[in-house]
Amino acid sequence: MPSRPRVLIVAPIAVSDPARTTFYSTDDSIEYYRLGFPSNRGRLHQVVSLFLTGIELRRTVKTRSIDLIICDGARVGLTVALLVRLFGIGRSVIIWSFNILRPYKKLRARMAKVALGGVDLILVYSRHEQRLYAQHFSLNPHKVQFKFLSGPYLEDPRYVALVQHAEKKGYVVCPGYSGRDFNLLSEVARLAADVRFIVLAYPWAVQSVQFPPNVEVRYGIPEVEYCRYIAEARLCFVPVANKTTANGHIAIIQAMSLKTLLLTNATPGTRDYLSGDDNCLLLDQNDAEAVSRQLVQAFNDVGRFQSIVDRAYAQAAIRFSVKADIDVLHEFLSIPKAACVPHTGVSQCQVRTTH
Repeated sequence: MPSRPRVLIVAPIAVSDPARTTFYSTDDSIEYYRLGFPSNRGRLHQVVSLFLTGIELRRTVKTRSIDLIICDGARVGLTVALLVRLFGIGRSVIIWSFNILRPYKKLRARMAKVALGGVDLILVYSRHEQRLYAQHFSLNPHKVQFKFLSGPYLEDPRYVALVQHAEKKGYVVCPGYSGRDFNLLSEVARLAADVRFIVLAYPWAVQSVQFPPNVEVRYGIPEVEYCRYIAEARLCFVPVANKTTANGHIAIIQAMSLKTLLLTNATPGTRDYLSGDDNCLLLDQNDAEAVSRQLVQAFNDVGRFQSIVDRAYAQAAIRFSVKADIDVLHEFLSIPKAACVPHTGVSQCQVRTTH
């Protein structure tokens, strides 16, 4: 192994947003390389793209003497794990932030088990998922590790600036689409007719929902602008319907990191992040009228809940930071913690994008 471990990051965001503050842009003790990943298009195009990705993956691992491959998300991770096996690449693989909407069935489940059998470590958002995926995919429980979801929101200068310059405006923001309870959101908005709601979701995710006139749907927004809506909102409302796996984590850490009061419900997959009246307001998902009253009260007197916002931000700084990611990776690679001091701003470390 070289003096510094060489790690290949396979993630669309690693290539599309190279300025993003992440563990691989701030950790000087590891030499990082980046590789993009094909998007979902037609089936034939996808097969060809994946074959070419496998060839590029094998070439990069060989020419760069890669020690470890880290993949972002379930789709990328499962595909890369299969390619590593099919192309005989023979390197350790970590799937970072493994999350699925619902347990796989039949052929998809069998293929996932084959892929995950060759993965060294799977990092998940919640303790609930840690137990669920280990059982569902017949994995050694030690292979599935819980780590709080992180993001660039606390250390990336673009997002830090949002918090520093945010002026709260008169609307409730509802970010995200996966696993959401849009029916509850619609009913709450109908009951709170004097409150403006901005939903950040794709049109196809809400096409069957009959929103009242005080709800606006925004989509196709760059992430920094997306987060501006959250930072400038009086309240962030995240009703989660998925109680089987887990959803809502990104919105939760965005609200806490961007200093916006969070109103949400605790599910098996999100309760690790939430403490009612300490870092958020918890709602009763079965009572739309009660949720509406709770939301209107918080919206009209958000200053009364500032201490909750402050505690949430303090907890976010500890749990959701890039440093926490670096510690997990160093533990896997047996690198002493003192070997790296993460920094913010423009990276000083050696990160290359493969071509």
